[in-house]
Amino acid sequence: MNEKNEITANVKYQQIMNAAQQLFYKYGLRRVAIEEICETANVSKMTFYKFFQNKTDLIVKLLKALFEEGITDFNKIVTADIEFPDKVRLLIDMKRKQTEFMCLDLWHELVQNPLPEVKQLLDTQHEYFMKEFIDIFIQGQKDGDIRPDIKPEFINYMLNILFEAGKDKNLLKMYDSTGGVADEIIKFYFYGILARND
Repeated sequence: MNEKNEITANVKYQQIMNAAQQLFYKYGLRRVAIEEICETANVSKMTFYKFFQNKTDLIVKLLKALFEEGITDFNKIVTADIEFPDKVRLLIDMKRKQTEFMCLDLWHELVQNPLPEVKQLLDTQHEYFMKEFIDIFIQGQKDGDIRPDIKPEFINYMLNILFEAGKDKNLLKMYDSTGGVADEIIKFYFYGILARND
């Protein structure tokens, strides 16, 4: 086992990561102090600094872990031997689960005013999923699951617009939770491109 795997397998490391996710989802990134994370994780600050340089380092490592988990879940869904509309439903459920416990403060911090290190990571994640979605849609058109009269470039363009819409304060005010916003955006997007079986 290499050093990175040993760290991530460490019980204390996982306690800190779990506590941080719980607190960040409830209060946002900026309002949570290292002391609160340590108290919730039942570890000392010395233990915290054994694994993380600072809070930003923890945030980046946590987001990377969530990103990797999201890629794994996404790939399981898109490679599953099920009908395309069922894949769409599972992708919607996956996105809902990723955002349903996230407070609006955290959503704002991630999409409107992210830390530079976080923005870089989120941009990488966005590019990855945009490419994956386009590949899925092109295949979906070939298989007859997606409307043949819609261009993949248009799908890509609209996906970017909807991503930007998720940053809009006026839109966010309409919902009690980030899960509600993400859920409607995803449903609006996916169900607008599916082929109709009239």
